Amino acid sequence: MREYSRIRQFVLEKEACPHEDVTKRKETAGLVERVAGDDSRIRTNLFRSMSNVQTEYLPIIPEKKSNFFNP
Repeated sequence: MREYSRIRQFVLEKEACPHEDVTKRKETAGLVERVAGDDSRIRTNLFRSMSNVQTEYLPIIPEKKSNFFNP
């Protein structure tokens, strides 16, 4: 792909995401690193637990009422 782009002389453009400064990705990665440390089993279990969510423990969020402007 890079070679083709070079041959075709495409200009590289970087589009900035309007939310790139608002992300908590680095903060979350640091938290996982502090919790897991050197034990890869902890990291595996953390991510595995996200696929086993017990929905009865989640809060109930009321649905927004629709109106003319927000169907």
